[in-house]
Amino acid sequence: MKKPETKKPDLPKGLSYQCRFCSYVYDPSEHGGVAFEDLPADWLCPLCGVGKDDFEPIQ
Repeated sequence: MKKPETKKPDLPKGLSYQCRFCSYVYDPSEHGGVAFEDLPADWLCPLCGVGKDDFEPIQ
């Protein structure tokens, strides 16, 4: 039996995201307006090297 995919809730683009490990904040306004969601799948935290899955949206 195939496990159902878990989908993350749709969030508005342009939010800042914070690393759960080192607290680095990715702010699109500091990166040419590139939304976190539009970063490549293999993007890594510049401070601690974890992937996008370890970031949470902040407001």
